[in-house]
Amino acid sequence: NNSVVFRLDFGSRPFMLKCYTRHKRPSPALYDYVARSRSPLLTAARILPQEIWVFDYNGGGSWHDVVFAPWVEGRHLSTHLHEALRRNDREALARLARSFDRMARHLLGEEFAHGDLKPDNLIVTPSGEMKPVDYDALFIPSLAGTHAAETGTPGYNHPARDARFFDKHIDDYAVALLSVTLHALSLDPGMYDRYSTGGTLFSPPQIVAGDSPALEHARSLFAGRGMHAQLRLCRLLESQSPTLPGLGAVLEQLVPER
Repeated sequence: NNSVVFRLDFGSRPFMLKCYTRHKRPSPALYDYVARSRSPLLTAARILPQEIWVFDYNGGGSWHDVVFAPWVEGRHLSTHLHEALRRNDREALARLARSFDRMARHLLGEEFAHGDLKPDNLIVTPSGEMKPVDYDALFIPSLAGTHAAETGTPGYNHPARDARFFDKHIDDYAVALLSVTLHALSLDPGMYDRYSTGGTLFSPPQIVAGDSPALEHARSLFAGRGMHAQLRLCRLLESQSPTLPGLGAVLEQLVPER
């Protein structure tokens, strides 16, 4: 929505170059943290200050920062999701659900939070694992007590989330929503055509208001198969708060450590 990403190949090594299309500067503190992090969920992105000159319509222009990082091989979750739905491939959807749950459990155990989890910001690697990309909305410990510069994508967020809600729990609602989405679609891919609006299966405001036919359908699917962890996620989604206590325990039930 506010940037364009290029793939650059240097010899045999691919890199990502992110250029902002609006008047915005990436946060140096945030990208310093990303560059130093050893988390396998983060790619060592860094800012190249005043790297690109952008011309304006009057013949002038200005220098702008860019973000530079190794390229994450794979395809977006949104691409995999729509391909599996088109093929009515329940097993592929189930694999995506398991992969997402593994990534989400790991993410909830980190000291940072992504801030804008959605299918377009998740890469499915060739090994089938999932990795988040686009770190502009990241929460990191040094930003505690501040307001969020971005509040994520409404279709995946609790309706009460605003810039003041900015802590380790900003991913809670999106994690629960995406997990329920993938598990429900793996049982009934036709749900997407029946209930989706604006590209998302569920409407968070409807869920929180207790008026979501899609969630009721998902709940009946899970109940009929004794999927108790997924039923707990459905209950968590109806919370009046963006923070979902007990979410980590549900993910541990879905993805037990080996």
